[in-house]
Amino acid sequence: MKKRLVLYITSITAVALILMFVLGIFVTNSNNYDQGKTKVITLTEIYSKMYVGDNSIVEDVSGEIRLTIIASNGIVLADSSGVDISTLENHINRDEIQSALSDKPQVFDRKSSITGEKMMYYAQKIIVDSDYVFIRVALPVGSINLYAAKTIPLMLAIFFFALCFSTILGILMADNAVKPFATIKKNLQAINDGTYIKVMPCGNYVEVNEILSDINDIANSITVNMKGLSEEKDKLDYILNNINDGIIAIDSDRNICLINKTTNKIFGITTDLKDKTIDCLTSNLHLKDALIACIKGEQNSVFELQIDKNVYLVTIKNLSGSWQENEKNIAIAILSDITTAKNNEKMRSEFFANASHELKTPLTAIKGFNDLLEMSNKDASLEKYVTQIKKESDRMLSLIDDMLKLSQLENDAKLEKETVDLVAISGEVIDSLSAFIKEKNIAVSIDGRGSVEAEQKHIYELIKNLVENAVKYNNENGKVDIKIGKENSATFFEITDTGIGIDDKHQARIFERFYRVEKSRSRATGGTGLGLSIVKHVCLLYNAEITLKSKVGLGTCIKVNFN
Repeated sequence: MKKRLVLYITSITAVALILMFVLGIFVTNSNNYDQGKTKVITLTEIYSKMYVGDNSIVEDVSGEIRLTIIASNGIVLADSSGVDISTLENHINRDEIQSALSDKPQVFDRKSSITGEKMMYYAQKIIVDSDYVFIRVALPVGSINLYAAKTIPLMLAIFFFALCFSTILGILMADNAVKPFATIKKNLQAINDGTYIKVMPCGNYVEVNEILSDINDIANSITVNMKGLSEEKDKLDYILNNINDGIIAIDSDRNICLINKTTNKIFGITTDLKDKTIDCLTSNLHLKDALIACIKGEQNSVFELQIDKNVYLVTIKNLSGSWQENEKNIAIAILSDITTAKNNEKMRSEFFANASHELKTPLTAIKGFNDLLEMSNKDASLEKYVTQIKKESDRMLSLIDDMLKLSQLENDAKLEKETVDLVAISGEVIDSLSAFIKEKNIAVSIDGRGSVEAEQKHIYELIKNLVENAVKYNNENGKVDIKIGKENSATFFEITDTGIGIDDKHQARIFERFYRVEKSRSRATGGTGLGLSIVKHVCLLYNAEITLKSKVGLGTCIKVNFN
């Protein structure tokens, strides 16, 4: 700052001296020009009074003055320059001659064609006998170069001494002016270092004292805020390091910028890996590739990852919009231990499958015996009981079949895919449900075409359950429209009915197992509560997206997009 202040003062002084020098030259040049005009006019008047018709008057003219006698027709009669007048052109159109001719003489300056020097010209008209002539005087324009040549050395000397003086003065002023700011800088640095001690204002600078007072207030606020931030950071660090989920964040250089103790425990790390590369934490390509892809393409992802004997649900999210580290993109991974949940799910699935198998055998026997009883029964009073047993056993067998299908879908590890025509499968489903459709007088239509890569039995179950629900919960004489096609290179299957619809509060849960909107209605229609769960699991197998739109009293539309 001191150097800038000295340079500032010196620069102002230099500019002021240069302006004074230029202004002096301009004023002198202007004065010389005015004096030249006065001189040429005076000389012209003198020679006009001396002229009595004798052209030899030009012979007595010497020095820088040029006297010219010009006839009324513009022919040069005599010239003091000694030039052969016969070679001179007619002067009638010269500016000074024209102004004299109109009795309004003026001084004009132009470059002389004879001497090549800039000259001042002035002429007067003189009556001689019955005619007139022009007396013209020319003087060279005073040049500023001579003045400048004489003035520059003096001005340079003055400039040099003034510059030296201003530099010394600037240094003294800068020392005096910068000293308070040095104190302010020192205090601000102390605040930054956390070593600031309150400074009492002193000196003769009111403004500086006010700044010091403000610095004291700011330092106090910063100290309080820093203490609060430190406490909040300690709380966050405690929470971060004591939650059960592993948390890790990396930047676009693959460096770890955040990691908690749970993550270290998951990967068996005992050292601090902050600012180390992700390779120091794990060699798992799935996790590393997902983090890098998230940073580069801002693509979030969720997947399961097995580390040793534990299974973790990994959620990866791009945080570049809300958090950047040194202008680098950030991706964060959260590892949630779902080992217990996976084991429970496996046990439940095994129990589900085993219970279904165990229940199916006695129910099949009951149904068989009941069929024999129905055929041999002669007692009308037993008929309603036989019919009820048949109805309930059929419902139980249907439920068990759905449970077995759901169990198979959950345990299908390897898919044997083939090209499945959605239109053909839809036709097969409608044929299998034709009696049911005819019973309610439902009009079913299929529009479009499309195919997917999947197992045929899975697609059949998906379409069958969707069509069955659309018919089951439709009104008498209703409609079911099936549309098949492509959107953004993805095949879709859409089914719309004119049925009773689903209330908004139930829509988020209808794909749960055994969830019923109205239990009494489900019993009346014979539903198992597993149809839409089967649909959901088929969609999960093939990464298909299912959406539902429904209005009570207007109907339901379910759309499956096979990506």
